[in-house]
Amino acid sequence: MPNPGQYVRDMRLCYGNCITVGVLGNRRQVILAGPAANRMVLLDAGENFSSRWGWEVVRAHFPGMVLLRDFADRRLHRRMTAPLFKPEVLRRPMIEKDPVIRESLESWPEAVDVNCGNKRLTLEVALRVFGGFEGGAVNEPLCRNMATLLDNVLAPPGIRRWRGLRARDRLRRSLHRELARRRQENGEYLFTRLAAWTDEVGRRLSEGDVVDPMLGLLFGAHGTTASALTTRSIKLAEDPVWQERLRGECRAVRQDFGEKLT
Repeated sequence: MPNPGQYVRDMRLCYGNCITVGVLGNRRQVILAGPAANRMVLLDAGENFSSRWGWEVVRAHFPGMVLLRDFADRRLHRRMTAPLFKPEVLRRPMIEKDPVIRESLESWPEAVDVNCGNKRLTLEVALRVFGGFEGGAVNEPLCRNMATLLDNVLAPPGIRRWRGLRARDRLRRSLHRELARRRQENGEYLFTRLAAWTDEVGRRLSEGDVVDPMLGLLFGAHGTTASALTTRSIKLAEDPVWQERLRGECRAVRQDFGEKLT
């Protein structure tokens, strides 16, 4: 679907704010459009809408991540991990991501596939800034396996789906090996904090409750965040006003970021 936003707007004009469509082998999906519908579904005060069922298409590939938890289970998990996502805890990663982004952009060739570049960039930020993994060759297998997993996550049963699940298993084994080391150390990275977290009676998160959220974080970085950045790049490239503004900004930061950004 090249323009999902326009598609939904056209459907609303014909059928109103409650629409059913067939996707992924004609599975029926319901679209509730408009701000009132968004409020009803996303706040879900009556616990009528299952996030797990909504994301069931990725359940086999990303088991246990926060998006696949519902109701009491989700509230418990969020209550346990909420202290790890406070502004004062995340301030350091937000500062540390800037040099990682700069380093990645400086390695881009003059002609680059922006979508592929953004996928690698956002995954590198997630691995290094939130995961505490070293850069370069250390991250290469993780990046390669995540790309294979996401390329095949919507594939029907067959060789492509098998490749995706094998990549998932390799990622989980890598994170489990790393978790054993993180249990023995203190650190500021989100992965290390999750590994060392204990509740008021000293209970730790299970291995799955540490590894699966990290896998979900990599999923978000490599998929949705990269897609949002790529879409923004396309829209800016199509706008002549923004083109001129970006040229001016690129000239202003050329000394810091190098000639390749021009």
